[in-house]
Amino acid sequence: MVSIPRCVRCLAEKLVTSQRTVDPKAVSFVEFYGLSGAGKTTLARELELQLTRHGVSVTSRHEQLTDGSSFFGRHVRRLRFALFGLTRRPILFWDVFRKISRNGQVSVRDLLKVTWNFWCVMGWYLWHRSGRSGAKIAVVDQGLLQAIWSVRFSARHQQVDWTWLLRDIGVTDILFVRLHLSAGLARRRLQAREHTCSRLASLGDDGDDSEWQHAAELLDEVLRDLRAVIHEEQVVRGGHE
Repeated sequence: MVSIPRCVRCLAEKLVTSQRTVDPKAVSFVEFYGLSGAGKTTLARELELQLTRHGVSVTSRHEQLTDGSSFFGRHVRRLRFALFGLTRRPILFWDVFRKISRNGQVSVRDLLKVTWNFWCVMGWYLWHRSGRSGAKIAVVDQGLLQAIWSVRFSARHQQVDWTWLLRDIGVTDILFVRLHLSAGLARRRLQAREHTCSRLASLGDDGDDSEWQHAAELLDEVLRDLRAVIHEEQVVRGGHE
C-alpha cells in the first residue's frame, strides 16, 4: 500500500506542475472530505507544508477561520467572511438558510449553528476566489461538502437537494479528496482525541453504532450530489487501511 504522506507528496507535485504551466483549469481549492477522525486536518496540514516547500503560496481554512483561537476571536474572524459573502451573494445565502430550515434541524440552536458554519465556509470560498487571500491554492479540511453533510446529519428530514448550491457557488476549481475510513476506526480515532467539537464526538463512547453508520451513508449521499454536478474523475479517492 502507498503511504498517506507519499500520496500527499504526489498530490502536491501535481498541483505544483499545474500552477507552473499556467493551466487554465488549475485547482484553486483542495477540499478533504470524510468522517470525523479520518485525518482531514492532518492531511490538509501536510499538503499545505508540501506546497509551501515547493514555493506555492497557500492559505487554509483552518488558519483563516482560526479554529485554534478563543471563541470570541474565532467568531469575530469568521464574521468577516460571512459578511463578505452576504454582501455579494445575499440571495444565495438566504436560500441556504431557507434550505437548512426545510431540512428540519432538531433545535433552533442547531439551525443557527449549522447556518453560521455554512455561511462562514461559503464566504471564505468567495473571499479566496476574489483574490484577497493572495494565495494560489486554498487547502480545506472542512469545506462545502462537509457543511452539507453536517446539515444532513443533524436534520430530521432529508428531502432537500443540494446540487443547486454546488452548481451556483461553483465547484470546477475544487479538487475533492475523499478519505475512506471505516466507521469503527474513525470512531476509535476520534475518541482518542483530547479536544474535539465534532458532531460525532457528541455521541460519546457509548453512542449507537448505527449513528456512525448513518453518518458514513450520508457521506455517500453528498458525493452523489457532487457527481450530479461534475464528472466523477474530479473526485480523488484517498484512504486508510
